[in-house]
Amino acid sequence: MKYVYGKSFSRTFYPMQDSSPVQLPSQSPTIYIFRDYPSISAAQDGTGAVATISSWTQATVTPFGCTYTVAAINNPDIDSLIPVWTYYEAINFVATAAGQVQTVIRAFELGTVEELESLPGTTIQDLKDVYPAIASYFDDTKLAAFITGAEQELKIDLEAQGFKYPKIMSFTRFGWPSRTRRFQTPRSQTSKTWATVTGNGTRFTAQDTPRS
Repeated sequence: MKYVYGKSFSRTFYPMQDSSPVQLPSQSPTIYIFRDYPSISAAQDGTGAVATISSWTQATVTPFGCTYTVAAINNPDIDSLIPVWTYYEAINFVATAAGQVQTVIRAFELGTVEELESLPGTTIQDLKDVYPAIASYFDDTKLAAFITGAEQELKIDLEAQGFKYPKIMSFTRFGWPSRTRRFQTPRSQTSKTWATVTGNGTRFTAQDTPRS
């Protein structure tokens, strides 16, 4: 995930053991942020760090994430043409009360603000335009929930293929396969139709189809 220069942001650390969440004891960690990959000694004592964090909020339910806030970090070279830098955080913590301090080093991106002229996506009005009768099946709240769910599925698929969703301006270049979503009519349990919307991000069709 990329964060922006000059703006505070939150990070979450999920301790794991053999792919299973581990609940850490209550503690005040020591977390250092570096612009370059630190040596293990620097990661432990903070030499050369650009920021220090000494508290976090620990979740009491799985997956026991530990969330902390990083104060805004300024761009050290405002004349640079490089939009994104890789930063490193060294998380120093104990796995058991009074146990040995352990150090985990992770990377994240920090950079300048980007700008897009428009964002890809579907609105409630888009659904009503391609299928005017849909308003008689679902209210705007339910339509919004459907759109959010469909968008999350799309983001997961795109991320798995190496594409960053916010940077996509059009889905046409992907040859994206048609996606079918079903809206079940709430009018009665005996209703015989589905309201079905099929789309590929740029073209949509809609029709009533028999329920099986």
